[in-house]
Amino acid sequence: MSWSGAAILAVIVLGIVYAMRAGDKILAQQQARIDSATPAQATVVDLGRSNIQPHQDTITVRLFLEVQSNYRPPYRVHSVWNVDAAHIPQIQPGATVAVKIDQSDQQLVFPNVSWARFDWTLSQHTPGQA
Repeated sequence: MSWSGAAILAVIVLGIVYAMRAGDKILAQQQARIDSATPAQATVVDLGRSNIQPHQDTITVRLFLEVQSNYRPPYRVHSVWNVDAAHIPQIQPGATVAVKIDQSDQQLVFPNVSWARFDWTLSQHTPGQA
């Protein structure tokens, strides 16, 4: 391998390592936001589009929730969660589910149950938008 080939390979490897570290940092920041969120309850008003995740036994579900907390009046929000398939009956319209409200953006509502995870990619919205 020539020096130029080795240099190109080194740049590629360094780029991959940098990208992996940046991804880890983003995941840590997201988890810190969830950990510091305020516990609340939400009622499932409606379900939107759902997608089955092959080989993961989860279903990505868009939920329309009415959030109730001790700190603000009830309000409605959309949220996208990855739900373990066996627990889909627990998020049908009318069901109440434990959630957490983001401290800096009340439109971000995370599941506070072991069988569901917030989908950061599909839950993107403009801050303050319902």
